[in-house]
Amino acid sequence: LLEQTQHYDNDERYVATSDLTTELMQVEGLITASLQVPIRNAILRQLDDKSIEVQAVAVKCLSTLVKKFDSAQVVEMVGRLGALLVDPKQTEASRDIYAIGLNTIINNVRDSDGAAIGAQLGKTLCIGLGKSHDDPQLMLQCLDI
Repeated sequence: LLEQTQHYDNDERYVATSDLTTELMQVEGLITASLQVPIRNAILRQLDDKSIEVQAVAVKCLSTLVKKFDSAQVVEMVGRLGALLVDPKQTEASRDIYAIGLNTIINNVRDSDGAAIGAQLGKTLCIGLGKSHDDPQLMLQCLDI
């Protein structure tokens, strides 16, 4: 399934991500540590997919990942999405996806991971607010999160 998430066809990428999400939901407890990094990277890569449908299913998958990954991987996902959110090179549409992804993680994260992601996200949002004098949309996204 991980290989299919990089398929040239939008439909194949969508189905692979949807199937991956379904498979992950069936796993009891945390996913094996050796699988967490490749799965994380595949889903984060899909947030930049040219297909809106693939992006949407990847955001949906984040809600499952935060329940099945260890704390370090969740913090890493928040760090990456946060850095992309405040990156001035990103388009407004991409920032919207990253903001939705961060909100998805926040709304689904285990209570035990809350402090760790809060510390990571707090730093990133402060950076974003510092940069927002040139970009009012970024300020609104940071405040919304």
